[in-house]
Amino acid sequence: MLTARVMPWASQPLVSADANAQALNLAALWPAAPVTALSGRVLAQPDGAAWRASVTLANALPGPADQARLPLQSLSAEVEQRGVRWTVSDLRAELGGGTLKAQGGFDLDTAGGASLPTAWQGEATASGVRPALVWSTLPPAALDAQSSARAAPTARAPQAVDLSARVTPSARQPAGVSLAELIQSELRVKGQWLPTPAVAGTPAPPAWHGLLQLAEAHIAIAGAQLDAKGQLDTAQLRHDGQGSLALPGLNLAWKGLASHARGEGETTLQLASAERTLAWVRSLQTLPWMGEPVRKALAALGMQSADGEVNASLKWAGGLGALGWPAAPGGTAPDAVAPLRLEAALNVPRLALESDTTGPLALADIALKAQGPLQALQISAQGSATLPPWRASLDAAGQLRASASLREGGELNLSRLALRLNPVANPADAKASAAGWALESPQPLRIVWKGAPGQSVSLDAGTGTLLLRPLNAGSTAPETPLTLAWQRLRWQGASLETQGRLQGLSLPWIDTLATLTQPDGRGPLQAAGLSGDLLFDADWDVRLPADASTPPALTASLQRRGGSLRWRQMAGGAASGADAAPPNGNGALDAGVRDARVSLALQDRRWRAQLRWDTERLGQASAELNATVAPGSAASEASLLERWWPADTPIQGNAQVRLPQVGVWSVLAPPGWRVQGTLNADATVAGTRGAPTWSGTLQADELALRSVVDGIAFTNGQLRATLAGDRIRVDRFSLQGPGGVESGGTLEASGEATWRPAANGLAREPLINLQAKAERLRVSNRPDRRLTLSGEINAQLEGALLRLRGQLKADSALFILPDEMAPTLGRDVVVRSTRTLPTEAGSAQRVQTDLSVQLDLGPRFEVRGQGLQTRLEGQLTVQATRALPTPRVLGEVRTASGTYRAYDQQLNIESGALRFTGPYDDPALDIRAVRKLPANVEQRVGVQISGNAQAPRVSLFADPDMPEADKLAWLVLGRPASTAGAQAFVLQQAARRLLSQGDEPLDGTLARTLGLDEIGFEAPSTGADGTTTQAALTVGKRLSSDLYLSYEQSLAGAMSTVSILYDLSRRLTLRARAGTENAIDLIFTHRFD
Repeated sequence: MLTARVMPWASQPLVSADANAQALNLAALWPAAPVTALSGRVLAQPDGAAWRASVTLANALPGPADQARLPLQSLSAEVEQRGVRWTVSDLRAELGGGTLKAQGGFDLDTAGGASLPTAWQGEATASGVRPALVWSTLPPAALDAQSSARAAPTARAPQAVDLSARVTPSARQPAGVSLAELIQSELRVKGQWLPTPAVAGTPAPPAWHGLLQLAEAHIAIAGAQLDAKGQLDTAQLRHDGQGSLALPGLNLAWKGLASHARGEGETTLQLASAERTLAWVRSLQTLPWMGEPVRKALAALGMQSADGEVNASLKWAGGLGALGWPAAPGGTAPDAVAPLRLEAALNVPRLALESDTTGPLALADIALKAQGPLQALQISAQGSATLPPWRASLDAAGQLRASASLREGGELNLSRLALRLNPVANPADAKASAAGWALESPQPLRIVWKGAPGQSVSLDAGTGTLLLRPLNAGSTAPETPLTLAWQRLRWQGASLETQGRLQGLSLPWIDTLATLTQPDGRGPLQAAGLSGDLLFDADWDVRLPADASTPPALTASLQRRGGSLRWRQMAGGAASGADAAPPNGNGALDAGVRDARVSLALQDRRWRAQLRWDTERLGQASAELNATVAPGSAASEASLLERWWPADTPIQGNAQVRLPQVGVWSVLAPPGWRVQGTLNADATVAGTRGAPTWSGTLQADELALRSVVDGIAFTNGQLRATLAGDRIRVDRFSLQGPGGVESGGTLEASGEATWRPAANGLAREPLINLQAKAERLRVSNRPDRRLTLSGEINAQLEGALLRLRGQLKADSALFILPDEMAPTLGRDVVVRSTRTLPTEAGSAQRVQTDLSVQLDLGPRFEVRGQGLQTRLEGQLTVQATRALPTPRVLGEVRTASGTYRAYDQQLNIESGALRFTGPYDDPALDIRAVRKLPANVEQRVGVQISGNAQAPRVSLFADPDMPEADKLAWLVLGRPASTAGAQAFVLQQAARRLLSQGDEPLDGTLARTLGLDEIGFEAPSTGADGTTTQAALTVGKRLSSDLYLSYEQSLAGAMSTVSILYDLSRRLTLRARAGTENAIDLIFTHRFD
């Protein structure tokens, strides 16, 4: 409700007014306004010569402004107008959970139609205001503030303003809130703002144009402290003052005048602890008032750790416009700009950084210096950086000549450039520490750049030479430097022009460049046994325009200068054939290289690539590829490959390979295997680059595959294959076993392979079908492992699924088991590699196997060794599926006849069966071996083996049955046992063998299991006095280093004895016996050895 009296002709048109509000929602009147529930009264009325107004409001729905609410709870104010003076004598507001008090006044002179306030002043005090209640993303801690402002006009600046403000944390904080959220924040500002006055006849300057004079500026928040004072001219973009910034572990200070045209000053930076500074930067993410973009930027740093110190300083004299300092609006006369002179230094004694992407980086002894005018700035750089597995050291010096602005252009002349690269090695390893390479420039290098506003910078390196040489002279290190020389090197925008030559590219250099990421590894050529003095030179001339419509030009070639190639075969793989020359002095085969070159040319949109390889003993190869690119076939924003050689470019080419009979094929075979043969290949290619179409033939003769360790020796092999599109058809593949067809048999195979598009259309997957047939093929020819097979195998690889089906039969086999098995490591031994082995890529797809192969052992499958001589027969099926990828064996193997020698006796294998029901290494056992007794003896006795291979059970059997001791006697002696000592000793040894497992008797294992030190048998004996002792079982336990307890039980009676032995000294032992024999003995021992 509003009641008012208005007199438009009076100096105060509103004579009186009375307004009342109840639950007023401003958002209902104006959609952009906050949601409110205002209640209160506004009363205005005359008071003599003055006019007074009072305001009382309450808001029932306060809230943060960013949530469309008004953060005001209540407001009361008294306003007085007396003539031209307006005064706010008492303003109180409950705002953001705190209290705001303010007072002030101003003169409002309306003479001349203007209504500009003058002589104004004001003060405000806030107590306990919580910024989070004003704006929800700000911290919830309560703040106190004092501020004042007043007009301070001068003749030069009639609108000058004096300002002062202070903000501190409140002494009393809300429950659950600590000062840690502001980290003892404080703000103090005192100064004067002098707006730029308007000039008659010109547009009014922007409101932010003026001069800010800071007498004091102090900000302390979140562990950082900023102090500054001086002048900042926002119109002329000039700063004259001093300041400092202190962060945990870092201090920055500056002092002086800085502007586009004039200046003089210095700044220093001291990073005393990079670790503390990094921890402070990370802590900023947790501050409640930190915005989400800043948090994301801090999280993206990826820095894991930092430790070290950095010192930097900069002194300048002259205008900073050359370094990018902006000029004042309206520009600056060129003659008014003072030439810039710099003196800068950066020192890094030690700094270690580690991030998620680069790994540990260590900087040491870094010293960068620059001194002099910008037109002749002397620069130098020294220091080292370590990023495993390399350490780089730089030493450079030169002169920088810049124009009025670095952006406009300049010239860099390097009089000295030396870069050393060393592998990171153990300091004790002198040989590794001395390894590495050095990059040097034998002549000064000159780099010129030019630029203009709105255009890209152009670079011109002119002519230059770089030498790369080894730091050590090891047997595998390059002996001569690698020279890189260019006659032209220019870059502008996306265009490139370069011409140069590479000299001295030897085989050791190729190995070196191929192992830059693994300096202690072997190069691919060295690993393949290739060496020699073969030397290459390369040259290039490239012009790549920025515009895709302009045809590029390119010529590049790599050609042999001299030398030859030598190939050293590994042990067991000597060269063969008529063309194989005898090895030279070091056992390597000289290839006799006559020609080796590769060339690439692009002229008038026509590509041409050629390869030539001609040797005396390692064959010949040649290839040629031609393509013509259509104009405008690719957009300028495409990649370089698509721009200059689009995927739809038609291609045409051919290749021929002739390899003589030489064992170089062994490079492709597993260790210990040797592959030999001749190879002739002819192929042509057509179609497009994205979809090439191949055709040709592949012919190999006199193929031989040999592995001495495995007893494999295949010879007289042939291969005939046809290449058509994405399909390879194997028309014929054959191998003969040792001795030719008659004695070694044959293996023949055929099939085809197709690379078809995958289901996702982004790649290709193989579809391979092969059929192989063996006829009396002698697979292994080792004396202790002979196997001859016949049968058929069908293999199909479809994507990641491999299907194997087949039937094989052993025509003959002889396996001789070794008398002693190879030693193995214990279960508690863990083997760790000293280097990281390559792992499969995460996107690699594993091959899944679907296997079903039947194996017939045939009638001549013999096994000998370890006392066994028998013939096996039976049929087995080997299976594996996707669900159960581990191979499983099903079937039964039986012994047709045979003997087994055990306990110095020849046992006849009466029956034997190994039943496979799944695991190939754990068949069920059912074996019975019987001792051959005289024909007139009706007793049968032998050994029965049951259980499975992982846990076999061995027992004695007899028919008719008898006690175990008698079974053992019949098995060992062939008759019942007597009490004779010799026979009892034989039975004792037989029992120990029966209880043994492998090389260790079971009594030792059993003793450890039961916690004893000894379990043994004592044979019967006769003493010197005619007394006899019977065979007995003995168990013993050492209770301490001097005390031993044993127990003996007779095997032929009820006699038993307990003995205690105590070592009194090295020579005296006290023995006490109780049981069948009771005695106390004192034993004296004297050794004569």
